[in-house]
Amino acid sequence: MWTVDELAEAQLTEPASEAPKAQPLRHREPWAPARKLPSGRGFLRLVTEPTPAQRRPQRAPEPPPSAPPVQAAPPPLPVAPAGPVQLNLFSWKPGPTDTPAEARHR
Repeated sequence: MWTVDELAEAQLTEPASEAPKAQPLRHREPWAPARKLPSGRGFLRLVTEPTPAQRRPQRAPEPPPSAPPVQAAPPPLPVAPAGPVQLNLFSWKPGPTDTPAEARHR
């Protein structure tokens, strides 16, 4: 681990090096059959390999959609008496689907 003073001293004692020189840019050499484009604009290369999209495995065709599920008919609703009826609080009895706990809370 260096302190700031040691780092500054090491940088100042480093001998000066030459400035980098500019070099012309070069196109990379093609690895496949190719020809140069006019005016040195690059290369036109022959593509022989499949593209990445063609390398993927082909998917199996999707099966046809299945028929929609058939819903069962809802149970018939209880039939109400045809006309006004006089109700009596003392004549109520729990139905066959009521549990004793449900009957107490109604």
